[in-house]
Order: sequence, then structure tokens, then C-alpha cells
Amino acid sequence: MKHVIISGCSRGIGAACAQKFLEDGWNVTGMGRSTESSIKHDNFYYVSGDLSSSDDRNRLVCSAINKFGQIDALVNVAGVAPLERRDLLEMTEESYDRVMEINTKGTLFLTQAVARKMIHNTEEKGTRGYICNISSLSAYTSSVSRGEYCISKAGVSMITKLFADRLAEYGIPVNEVRPGIIATDMTSKVQAKYDALIEGGLLPIKRWGQPEDVAAAFPGVSFAVCYSRNHMKEKNGKAARPKFHCYFPVKRITDSKVYTAMKQQLQKRFPWFDANAMDAARFYFGTKEPQVMFITGEKTVDQVLPELITAGSRNATRSQKAGCFINLYRQSTNTGDTV
Repeated sequence: MKHVIISGCSRGIGAACAQKFLEDGWNVTGMGRSTESSIKHDNFYYVSGDLSSSDDRNRLVCSAINKFGQIDALVNVAGVAPLERRDLLEMTEESYDRVMEINTKGTLFLTQAVARKMIHNTEEKGTRGYICNISSLSAYTSSVSRGEYCISKAGVSMITKLFADRLAEYGIPVNEVRPGIIATDMTSKVQAKYDALIEGGLLPIKRWGQPEDVAAAFPGVSFAVCYSRNHMKEKNGKAARPKFHCYFPVKRITDSKVYTAMKQQLQKRFPWFDANAMDAARFYFGTKEPQVMFITGEKTVDQVLPELITAGSRNATRSQKAGCFINLYRQSTNTGDTV
């Protein structure tokens, strides 16, 4: 049975991750600052501790190995917001130190401690383990009322890149997920603010995102997510809002009309996809340093859609260029046919 360590799993995104791993048959060692966890499961082991403490991090790793053995995955979720939001000109060193100690330093050295163990794992299907960092859209989006948080999450992004480079030789992928406006304890203090923004049109769907939303929308389906060049920017008189795009692997298609029809059908079934941006390539061209996240599943999206209906093409050239790009990715990773 596989074994994962999850930091910050006493509630919110961390707890949702723990529940998902347990449902998938993993052993889970979780860490949080609470004295106990609400998760009750035979395959769940909880360690109460402070991620900023070297002693607590070492105790977490040793306890995890003693309980469940080899560490196959690490999910870094733990993070804190400033105790008080202040303008950048009023930010204190104490607040900066507290946020950086947990969000950045703690994540860095827990990853280091786990990686030192993981590189000695027996290689299985070309990999010895997997590391995922949960950062935030604040890693690249400025928020002057909580500058220390933005800096700390930008640091997590660099931690991801550094460990991805360092651990590549061992077959240990290191990736990052950047959640947006997610309903957790951390965002509860500003709920009224974001309630008003969401109601005013900040998001296409007028509600908060939930930790389980993305995976629940396409259970078992493989897809890739990339942020738009217009992410969190005003456009055509509309307020800044999260904007990202999805690539779905499908069986090989050579007819652009069928390809377009499938995208239209997907948008009709899931209306949060923009009906005015059905071409698959626009977001990739002109996007500076696009951040991409790949989600693997046992199905492709065409397997979960009804029978396709042929329709007229729109922006077929760009769609075909996107297909070429994804096909190059397929060839480099040998993941299967994509369009």
C-alpha cells in the first residue's frame, strides 16, 4: 500500500487531499497544528506539530516511516496568512517572519527531509516518488494588503522548480498547484469581501470554489491546465477574474469539424468554459512562462461525452497548431494519442 505525507491536513485543502488519498487506498500521515484531527481512519496517522520547527519536521518524517514505512508521495499544503492584513507600507517584520517561517522555510526543509529518504526508494515504473506543492495564485498576483503572503507563495513556486531540477535524475516529479478563491478557514476572515466580488462578476460561476471541485468535475479524466495571459486582468470592461484553460487528451481526430463539435459539446455540458474562446491554442501563444498542471486519469474526455455532432469549424488553424503542440508532448512522454 502506498504512503503519502500531507502537511496542513487538519482542515481545508489538506483535509480534502487526505480524504481523497484514503479513498484511493493510500496510507496517509498528516501533520497540523491542531492537537488532533477530525479524520478517523485505520490508514490515517496524525502528527501534531509546527511546520516551522525543525524538531517537529524531523519527528513527522520519522513517525511516518515508523508507522507506514517508505514514503511514496509528499503533498505540501500547510500555510498561514498574516494575522492582520496591512498595507505593504505598514507590514511588520514579525508578520513577515511568521509567514515565511511556515509557508516557505517549513515547506523547503520538509521537502528536503522527505527527498533525502525518497531518493533511496526502489524505482517503480521509472519513478521513486512524487512531490506536490500547494501554493496559491498569490504566487504571481500582487496583493498589497498581504505582501508577506504573496512573497512566501512565490518562494514555494521557486522551491518547486529547484526540487524538480534536483530530483529529476531520481525520477521524482515535483509539481505545483495554485488554488484561487477556495472556501477554507484561511479565507473565512475575508468571506464578506469575496462574496461581494463574486456577486459582482469576479467569477463566471457566482460561488466560491471548493477543494474538491476540479477533480469532481471530471472524475478519472486526464487533462492539463494552463493559466491565460489575461488571468486576473480586466478585459472588455469586466473585472479581473481567474482565467485558465484546459487541454483534454482524446483519441486521434483528423476532421477539424468533428474536433470543433466536441469542444462545443463540452462547453454546453460544462458552461463555465467560455463559449467565445473555443479555439484550443489562443491562450498558449503570447502567454509568458505559462504554468501547466497535468492531471492523469484512466479515461479521456471523449469517453464521457455523448455522441459527437458535426458542426462548422472555428479557428481551425489555431486548433490544429494546438494539436501539434500536444502531440509533441505525447511523443516526448509516450502518454498516448492526443489532439
